[in-house]
Amino acid sequence: MASNSQVDSSLDSSLLNELREEAMEFYEKNGVPQKMEEILNAMFYDKPKDVYGHLVGSFSPRTKSVVLLSISCCGLCKSTNEDH
Repeated sequence: MASNSQVDSSLDSSLLNELREEAMEFYEKNGVPQKMEEILNAMFYDKPKDVYGHLVGSFSPRTKSVVLLSISCCGLCKSTNEDH
């Protein structure tokens, strides 16, 4: 008979494998492995001094623009001539 720790370990392993599969599908669907390979290969040839800055620069053009949908004000400031 399997001990509780063996059963827990088996469940953890099963869940971990399931999560790995989901992650692989997600990344493949979004072309992440191919793009990472391109960026890393280019960086190898460029040999930048700031590798992390280079990575940021590589990803910046690929990000979506932020869209501000609304602004709300939580309070109002009272301004009088006496304040100046």
